[in-house]
Amino acid sequence: MLTFPIKSQIATLSRAVNGSTNTKYLISSLPLQFARGKRTKRTVTVSAGTQRIITQLSVISARKKVPRVLKLSNEDLIRHDTVQRAWTLFQREKRQQQDEQLSKQYDSIINALEDLKAVAPELYAVANKKEKGKRFPLEARIPVDYPPNKIWYYDVAKDESK
Repeated sequence: MLTFPIKSQIATLSRAVNGSTNTKYLISSLPLQFARGKRTKRTVTVSAGTQRIITQLSVISARKKVPRVLKLSNEDLIRHDTVQRAWTLFQREKRQQQDEQLSKQYDSIINALEDLKAVAPELYAVANKKEKGKRFPLEARIPVDYPPNKIWYYDVAKDESK
């Protein structure tokens, strides 16, 4: 940190107030010192440098907020573990079903494209043609499992006001 003698700082500030120096240069050349203090009233005051060190150490040594360990009896612990295992098993089976459904959908898309290629190669070429500069509209709604709060407007048009 750069430090200037106090008299030169006061002189520089007074020139800035009078308009005889560039304030942009003045702001960037002044030394900055930040200290974070406690908001509670204390009888013993701590210097700004010491308080800054305390703040830095408290940030470095801050613990993550971890929930407390449950203190359960043996029976309750067995029940808790059983419920946890059942829940993870349920989630795993649900995830596997969704993955199977998505793989079936993907396979059906591939089969449909192969059939289209065999029946009408020109339609297959048009369907898979890459259009340069055309992108998926950002206003379009992403498919989800739940009904929308706001109904999707199908006639999406580019905003002409921009």
